Amino acid sequence: MADHDQSDAPWDFEAQRASAMTLLSRGLAEGALTAPGAPASHVLYLVPCRAETEPADPAALAAALEGAGAEVERRRENGVPYVIAIHDGIPLREGEIWAAERRMTEIALAHGFAPRGRCICDPGALPIPGSPQEMLALWDFDHQRRGSSARVQAGLEEGEARRGDPVALGLRFDGVFEWSDFAALEGALRRAGFAVLFRPSGGGIRHHVLAVMPDVTFGVEPIWTVERGATLTAIPHGFQPGGWEIVAPWPPAPGRRFMSWLRSFQVGPH
Repeated sequence: MADHDQSDAPWDFEAQRASAMTLLSRGLAEGALTAPGAPASHVLYLVPCRAETEPADPAALAAALEGAGAEVERRRENGVPYVIAIHDGIPLREGEIWAAERRMTEIALAHGFAPRGRCICDPGALPIPGSPQEMLALWDFDHQRRGSSARVQAGLEEGEARRGDPVALGLRFDGVFEWSDFAALEGALRRAGFAVLFRPSGGGIRHHVLAVMPDVTFGVEPIWTVERGATLTAIPHGFQPGGWEIVAPWPPAPGRRFMSWLRSFQVGPH
């Protein structure tokens, strides 16, 4: 199970705790984790949060985390260093999970790092580097949300829609890996209530997907709720978000193509 946190200062420990407990509860309820109290592995992904003029020190952070009893791995993603703090054998109980996470977070913040996400898993089931589970834990939902909010504001200012209007929301996802699984993503999105449009592509991208949710209230929170849910579905299947637009006309006739950046999308075969 993986989840994410914001990295803006000042750090919001209450929001972080709520996120961690939601993940734990969901994992137990869905059977992804064993019974409460059983030993588990807690993995915290830590990324730099200081300005470039005051660079974070991953080596110093790693040493401090090891001194506090964590196993540590150091990696890089797109040239940015990140540190993974791993605690094995923590009982699957709220108090123990949160105590370990808060302590690691305090150490990280003191070294210019902040949590990006976490995994709570059974011992021996740690995320494989580059796996969908790790990708999901490292995805920057805070950055994505800021972009979505700015897009809503631009739509209001340009008269694209009024706050509270019902719109058909089209979310674009790009398959960026050899293992990107369009069929699995299409099925998962349809089960979640989306209509799915597609465009095969070359250039290293296997498919562009447009997931359309009709009757979304135009506003920051309603749109973000739909966008975040779809992103959580897409990333484990090897697809990354590419923005959203209001889709019109909707619903389209079979074979109908759209204007602007939607022009090359078409209704799927189902």
